[in-house]
Amino acid sequence: MSTPGPVEKFHSVVRWNKPLAEIDAAAKEAGDNAANQKDAKTGNTAIHIAAQNGHLALTKHIVEKLGADVNITNGKGNTALHMSVEYDFYKQTVYLRSKGGKDDIKNSDGSQAIFGLGDTKRGDEAWDSPLTILKACDDDPADIKAALDNVLEQSKKGNNVDKGNLVGTALQKKKQYKNWDQAAFQALVKQLP
Repeated sequence: MSTPGPVEKFHSVVRWNKPLAEIDAAAKEAGDNAANQKDAKTGNTAIHIAAQNGHLALTKHIVEKLGADVNITNGKGNTALHMSVEYDFYKQTVYLRSKGGKDDIKNSDGSQAIFGLGDTKRGDEAWDSPLTILKACDDDPADIKAALDNVLEQSKKGNNVDKGNLVGTALQKKKQYKNWDQAAFQALVKQLP
């Protein structure tokens, strides 16, 4: 088994979301433009690895401090935005788009970044659907309230959410979050068409 080189070491510390000092040291060891150096097999760069694992703070660091190209493609033509959308990382998707991530870059399967890896992130599964935003909310009362309010607001605009998916997501959040507001969720469901 061969010893990993500097780029592989850098990608490894990114994958495991190591402390920023360790990330920066590995990037320095990997050399100039480390953030945009590609894995020899997959073509992934640091931003692909951070984005597909939902490491938002690290994604920001890689873009803002290490100079990652937000639209760089891997061996399959995927950008970090393709991955972020595919894995329902709403806040990361908002960030990547704010930094110039292009919605319309197509991968080798013909899927635009805004529709994920396989062109399936549409409707209830779209990156900005009320259900995706609810899935992405944190265990913070204000974040939970905003996500629930968004479901109701979108419903009033005719963008209805599948109630089965909504209830399933709410059950996950109830188990996962100590600040989940079950009473507010139940009140919301009663207002939906």
